[in-house]
Amino acid sequence: MKLREQRLMGAQQQGGAVSILELLEKEMEAEEQKGKQKDEGAETSTVSSSAVTGQSKRTKGQEVGDEMEKELQKEEEIRLCHEQSCLVEQLENSSVTQFDAELHQLYEQKLHLDIQLKLMEMQMLKLQQEVLVLKRFETREEKLQEKLSKCLQEENQVLLKLEECNQQLELKGAEMIDLKKRVRALTDAFQASLGENCPFEEFLTKVFTQKIKRVQMEKSPLHEEDGEEDSDDDLDSDDYSSKKKREASLNVRPKGCKPELLKSTLQLRHDRVELEELQVKERKVVEALKKDITSLQEKEKLVKSQRRAVEADIELMNQEKQQEMNEVEVIIPLKLNQIQLACKGPVLSDLSEFLALDKMELFRMDEQIQQLQADNKKLNDQFHRDLKKRDRLLRDKKVKSIKVNELENRCDELMMRRFGRKVDLEALLTMPDSTRLEELEQEKIRLLAAHSDKMKHLETQVDEAQTALMKETRRNSNLLHTTIDLLEQTKDLKAKISSREKTKVTAVVGQTAVPGPQEASEPREDPGAPGAGKETTAAGGRSQAGDLPPVFCRRSGLTPP
Repeated sequence: MKLREQRLMGAQQQGGAVSILELLEKEMEAEEQKGKQKDEGAETSTVSSSAVTGQSKRTKGQEVGDEMEKELQKEEEIRLCHEQSCLVEQLENSSVTQFDAELHQLYEQKLHLDIQLKLMEMQMLKLQQEVLVLKRFETREEKLQEKLSKCLQEENQVLLKLEECNQQLELKGAEMIDLKKRVRALTDAFQASLGENCPFEEFLTKVFTQKIKRVQMEKSPLHEEDGEEDSDDDLDSDDYSSKKKREASLNVRPKGCKPELLKSTLQLRHDRVELEELQVKERKVVEALKKDITSLQEKEKLVKSQRRAVEADIELMNQEKQQEMNEVEVIIPLKLNQIQLACKGPVLSDLSEFLALDKMELFRMDEQIQQLQADNKKLNDQFHRDLKKRDRLLRDKKVKSIKVNELENRCDELMMRRFGRKVDLEALLTMPDSTRLEELEQEKIRLLAAHSDKMKHLETQVDEAQTALMKETRRNSNLLHTTIDLLEQTKDLKAKISSREKTKVTAVVGQTAVPGPQEASEPREDPGAPGAGKETTAAGGRSQAGDLPPVFCRRSGLTPP
């Protein structure tokens, strides 16, 4: 029995009603074979007994054995049927219920997966629409970003250049301050060199403060032709001004003045001129830097305005993109327990014709409806009050109209008694003013007629004066043009005369000997001093050298007049 139960348990584990029935049939066949073997063993045991007794009992034993076998078979069949029914019932109670439970679970999982799949599809559609929107704005956004990066780069470059220019301007400002200090130190040194109660203070001050131009002379190369040497000096024609006589007098040392003092003054003047030239150069550099800074500031403003414009375009594009992104349809799944109908009743399966509203929005609409109903009630009350007021005003109007009619009748009676007819009181009251106005208008017309001839005469005189003024203006403008032409001709003639005189002087000077550099660098003394007669005689022999520069005169051995 235990073996049978184990086999049954194994059959249950393997599953399937067909396999269990086959096992039962095999067991029944095995039991029948065992019963036959027992019968054969009993027969062999009874063979040793007597044949007679064996034969007599054999018939009885066979009958009893047949009956026992039949009973055992019936019992076994009943037992097997019972076991079969138990097994079938057990299979129905275990496998079917388990299968149904698993099937129900799988069905729920399928529904859940279908819901998620549908949600993912809707999400994918929404994302695809958003991607299409972003692709439409992609090229435009890239161009704007490139413009913005260029603007930022230009702005950074301009700021760096502006910072460099500011630093250079600060350095140049410090150098200008240093040069001013040096000029002040030179002035103090000149004042210290003069000392107290110097008789030549005014002369030396004029020499120190004299404005001169440093002449840069360029020596031309020497060319040997036919054994003759010609030297040409290229001099600037703008080295002198109209004050050459005064400058020449300042270059002459007065009597009693020490040469060392004059040399130191000239050296200080030379240093001062160099410092002033440096100041002029630095001032030009500062002005150029200021112009550069101004241009860079304007460029910075322009670049900033361009950057702001690009940023505004980007902001506008982002707004448009956000607007289109907001216009993309978004599907929100709702459960039936989240839906509540405004009217009482069950929720239908088809809700395509319904309008979905938020619960808070519905409450707000209810509140607004109540507010509108209250306002409507107030307006109705006001309307009823206005109707009552209208009725009252109509009654008052009727009473007033009756009273006005009575007063008009009384007024008519009074006018008939006094004037004998009906009179317009308004015209009667305004009559004096109207007569005065008419009188003034007539006076105005009369005066205009009287003075019209005089006005016409004055207008003709004004026109004649304007024409005369125009003629005089044209004549004066013609005279001015002729004067300008004459001045230009005079200027051209002066330039030609000066060029001719210079050519003559250069021809004369080319024949004279050139003195040494020591004579040219030494300061000239007063003509009254001893040893100055040779210079005066040489100067007397040159009457036409006044137009030459002082440097050229010193090299040729001549002095300016």
